[in-house]
Amino acid sequence: FPQCPAIKIGDFGISLDIAPVTRDDGERIGYLVQWRDRTESLANRAIIDAIDAGQLRAEFHADGILSRVNDIFAERFPQLRDAPGVSLADLIGAQSKPIIDNVSLGQSDFGKYTLRFDGRERILNGNFSPLRDMSGNPSGFVFIGADVTSTEKAIAQVKAETEAAKKAQDDVVGALTSALSRLADGDLSARMTEAVDADYEKLRDRFNSSVSGLDTAIGGVLENAGSILGEASNISDAAGDLSK
Repeated sequence: FPQCPAIKIGDFGISLDIAPVTRDDGERIGYLVQWRDRTESLANRAIIDAIDAGQLRAEFHADGILSRVNDIFAERFPQLRDAPGVSLADLIGAQSKPIIDNVSLGQSDFGKYTLRFDGRERILNGNFSPLRDMSGNPSGFVFIGADVTSTEKAIAQVKAETEAAKKAQDDVVGALTSALSRLADGDLSARMTEAVDADYEKLRDRFNSSVSGLDTAIGGVLENAGSILGEASNISDAAGDLSK
């Protein structure tokens, strides 16, 4: 039937279908007019448009074969605009099986998924949810989510830098502790000889310089003490000679 564009009346959406009514000989005797309640379908369309404006969306058949993707999804994977036969397993590997099992039972699957296709890799955060037919039975499923690749890479970089900084700190603390322990035992030759991160090279150099200065100072004290003892011995000997 020819259909007039949907019109809104308050919160309702209505469309008008008009079709001619004819006799057996083809003579037109009137028109059949049908009003259709389009409220739900218009609401669903508005929801889909809102999702497509800012989210990635991909629809799959019940067996996991991709049927369509929206424009935002296709921006990440252009080859998926027209890639017949591509399955969810082709995109996320073994992670696809539990997802298909869940949606076949009418359950959603939430999480982060790494998609790889045509030499591209993206990390998506979202959910796979079942689609139902007119009888309410699962007929396929849809993915709706966001591309979090940049965020995940930034988090991974910060984590790696934090771990590297902690290791560098642990290394210098260990080296300093070992050198201080030797110094406490009276070993003035103790030095921090281990390689340390560039941020701690100044600390190592200052420690080694300080201990070297201490070693020199104490060596000088001991040398002077030896001289004093030698002179005292000479005085003692001279005094003994005079007393004879």
